[in-house]
Amino acid sequence: MKRFFKWACILLTSMSATVVGADTTITFDDLPTTSSGSAGNWDLIPTSYNLFQWGNFAVYNPTVSSGYKAGVISPNNVAFNNLAGIATISSSNSFNLLSAHLTAAWRDNLIVTVTGYKTNTAIYSSNYTVSATAPTLVYFNFYGVTSVGFSSDGGTAHSGYILSGYQFAMDNLTFNTGSVFTITLTATNGSATANPTAGTASSTTALTATNPAPGYTFSSWMVTSAGGGSISSTTANPTTFTFGSGNAAVTANFVEMRRVTSELADVERALAEAEDAWLQLEEQAP
Repeated sequence: MKRFFKWACILLTSMSATVVGADTTITFDDLPTTSSGSAGNWDLIPTSYNLFQWGNFAVYNPTVSSGYKAGVISPNNVAFNNLAGIATISSSNSFNLLSAHLTAAWRDNLIVTVTGYKTNTAIYSSNYTVSATAPTLVYFNFYGVTSVGFSSDGGTAHSGYILSGYQFAMDNLTFNTGSVFTITLTATNGSATANPTAGTASSTTALTATNPAPGYTFSSWMVTSAGGGSISSTTANPTTFTFGSGNAAVTANFVEMRRVTSELADVERALAEAEDAWLQLEEQAP
């Protein structure tokens, strides 16, 4: 039985007890599975469970060969979208959906679409192609959302499984309620992107410098924000930025290639002059 973080239960009864920033993993193993199904025992996940409101999610304790069974990360349960319909999680307070293990229940290359909403506005949406024989660890990195919808479609029936439905299995859903920080990028004579564009303290984002102007090349990154943060390598492209204690600002520096070439020529000329001077001294030596 997977160990569930007990303090998560406190969140249900007292929002003042919310632990800010700490990651919580929902394993679904504390839920009962009393109804008999084609792949094992199952039950609907209660509407209110572990901080969230749950819609059309159920929980399985799989016993037969299926993606449900393959998708178990640690015994014994996995969640799934009941009747292959749209399933949701939501909260009256914003949260950060970080990751989960997803597996197709019956179909190879099932496409799972996950959409994150801030109130009623979609601010994230991604498609994930998942296997029916092994779980895929998906990093959502949906920050500051109030609800998330899951749907599934596509793929082909997996040979050897008894059914061919469009359900997916989900295990070890990880989230936190930490403060969300944004990152702003600036660049002259080029451009830069961050993926994702937000994060929590100590989370990371990938920085990429692109589209240098004609005659220019990327040279370095520089953190310019009071919110801190750090860059794994200020001269690498792409590189990784780690959020600090607030909103971040980073500048991508581009330099003129002619200037670089000129500076290299100056260095080569100086070295040549130094070598000539040394040879003259050797010739004059007694």
